Amino acid sequence: MKKIWVKKFNNFEAAELAERRYYEQMTPSERISIVQFLRDQLDKFSGEKKNAHRKRLRRSVKIIQ
Repeated sequence: MKKIWVKKFNNFEAAELAERRYYEQMTPSERISIVQFLRDQLDKFSGEKKNAHRKRLRRSVKIIQ
């Protein structure tokens, strides 16, 4: 059985701070793997416009020297 951890906060600011700290403790590769997982999940629900979001993501990235 999969374990799910839940934390209770008194306000939204405390919850946002805890979430920020959680992701700051991850390595960049762990954060990238989360993004990739979410993109893969989107593929399952995208229907007829499959992979359209991936093209938009590629066009939005520019390298400036």
